[in-house]
Amino acid sequence: MKREIRKASLCLIAGTLCLFAPIKAQENPQTPSGQKQESIEDLSFLSIEELVELMNQPIYSVSKQKEKISEAPMSVYQISKDEINRWGVRYLYETLGRVPGYTFYNTDYYGQYGVMARGWQSIWRYGYSIELMPVVDFGHSSFPSEFFGNLEAVRGPAGLAWGSSANAGLVNANLRSDLNGAEVVAQYGNYNQYSVSTMYGHQFKDNNGSMFIGFNQKGQDYQVQENAFGQPGNNWKTNGLRPSYSFVGKIHYRNFKTIFYTEHNDHYSPQLWFADAYARNEQSQQWETTSYAQFWDDIKTTTGQEPHDQLNVLCYRMEYALPINNDHISISLYHNYYNRIWYFEPVASLGDHKRDVGFNANFKLLKDKLNINLGSDLFGQFRINMYSNNHSFALDRGVDWFSSTYRASDITYNNAFAQANYRVTDKLKVIGGVRLDYQDDGTFTDVIAFYRGGAIYNINENHVIKYFYNKAPRRPQANERTLTSPDAENLDAHELAVIGKLARKLDYSLTFYSQRLKNQITRDPITFNDFTNTGGLDVAGVEWALSTSPANGLLVYWNGSALAPQVKKKEYSINGITTTVAEAHNSDDQPLFVPTFNSFLGAEYNIARLMKLNLAWRGVYGIPYMDAAMAEKKASADFFDMTLTSKKFWNKLEVSFTALNLLDNRKGLPAYGEHAKNQPGTIEPEGLRFYLKTRFTIPD
Repeated sequence: MKREIRKASLCLIAGTLCLFAPIKAQENPQTPSGQKQESIEDLSFLSIEELVELMNQPIYSVSKQKEKISEAPMSVYQISKDEINRWGVRYLYETLGRVPGYTFYNTDYYGQYGVMARGWQSIWRYGYSIELMPVVDFGHSSFPSEFFGNLEAVRGPAGLAWGSSANAGLVNANLRSDLNGAEVVAQYGNYNQYSVSTMYGHQFKDNNGSMFIGFNQKGQDYQVQENAFGQPGNNWKTNGLRPSYSFVGKIHYRNFKTIFYTEHNDHYSPQLWFADAYARNEQSQQWETTSYAQFWDDIKTTTGQEPHDQLNVLCYRMEYALPINNDHISISLYHNYYNRIWYFEPVASLGDHKRDVGFNANFKLLKDKLNINLGSDLFGQFRINMYSNNHSFALDRGVDWFSSTYRASDITYNNAFAQANYRVTDKLKVIGGVRLDYQDDGTFTDVIAFYRGGAIYNINENHVIKYFYNKAPRRPQANERTLTSPDAENLDAHELAVIGKLARKLDYSLTFYSQRLKNQITRDPITFNDFTNTGGLDVAGVEWALSTSPANGLLVYWNGSALAPQVKKKEYSINGITTTVAEAHNSDDQPLFVPTFNSFLGAEYNIARLMKLNLAWRGVYGIPYMDAAMAEKKASADFFDMTLTSKKFWNKLEVSFTALNLLDNRKGLPAYGEHAKNQPGTIEPEGLRFYLKTRFTIPD
């Protein structure tokens, strides 16, 4: 395996050298002023969005205000609409798997969240927003990619502005603002995968704002995973989506902005969480199915219903910027609402809703040398309702699902954060911030604090270096402390990043980081009704993003990361009491399922200005796991993708063809996720998926 990783590393180094080849080979004519003159051909397949240099890309998620990537106090990768189309991705977890610092290797059967950030998975229920509107459970989102202009993928603890909902990272999606008219996007491929999106956008006169509405419906047949985890007869239906739809609307007019989003999402999930509920017998040291596995199988046999996982979501955000005639002061008020009903058909359902009101403010002082950013959820309420639709059925089989047919819990919360940026010199800026969170769930009252500090140094107009320290705790919530209240997870991160442009031909971002997670809260694999503390996790790593400017119609890009994670076995704490529990790690104390090397290398070529050909290779290496016999193993995988996209005919029609996992790699890979950390063995990744897509635009 080590030899395989070394070979892959040499290939990647060679790929890096290829990045610089066009820089030296291309001789561009010079204008009289000495500026480079880019040809129309070189720029013909880049959008205005991508022509903006990496350092100056605007983002909103890190501090909940507009700022440049080069000045954001965290590591951020902005995924443009053009990149989403170029990569041919269909879902959010596929998209994030191509971003530096994130990991996904195609084994995301439903119910198991398949994306990690720097080796950690626990953020994915609460780390997703649409234009700062929180959208819980992104893993269940059908993700209509045509709706979005770009996505901001943040790595590391982003708790200063977002609280414990983003203690390891977050994703903020920005709706399209480029559409001025109607657009229809339809695609169809193997496994009857289909998606139809209809959208309309309009730009108001005199730069007063814009509006955007979109509707999407999609579905996909399941594939049968035979003998999952090496168990004969354990056949799963995976990667299937029943007909599901989503709708989004946004109006931004002068000082007022409102966003509305609703979704009906219905996945095939005959196994869901509980059919893979395994526990290790302390006496025999063998892995055995728990009562949940039999329970789930009995549901289908007794009720005659195919279990599936249905999610209905409705949320909105209203925002109003106060009309203050002062360029140095800005204040906006907001209200967020989120409602979800989650059906584990035909067994149970879970419903929750969340609402809050608050403000964000920005003040520029001392001749713009000092910038102070303030924000607060002045009042928030979160309610969870759980219903057992077949409670007696569960009890007859020894499973006490929710302890009762109905259980509700209410959490009230408020918070406040402040961040200050001070420009010491023209090149040096220092940043510091603090946040306090208060919450009361009727049983426990908590106050937790978040911190940030760092500096940004502009080496010159083309290069910036940043150092930051972020601390983000997370207090266990809801059923994570049904029987106990584990101490808060604490994530500390140091990172050093360099961002810039070399020879006006290569955009680059290079980040070195060190993270320590103290305490890690995980569901108890035996009782399944409580969570336990499985210790901490140390991670050191490097992340990179490289992209050439187009030369002779060729664009080359490389995103990747390498990390060295290690489980901290001695850090157990539940209510301040040291305890011993089973952990998911190998004899080298590496956490299971976490790859140590990730690479996404691709190139797009503009063929005779008629079509664009994109070829990409994605590799994940050094994935530790246990096989069915509990022997330590490591796995690796390679996936190749291809996308062909035509030019836009009559400025209206575009056609593309995408093949994901082009070589149909189905070599077994270890499964991972919220409830499968102790599951031995492997399952197949999603096989070859191809589809044809047409985009038709009708300008106003």
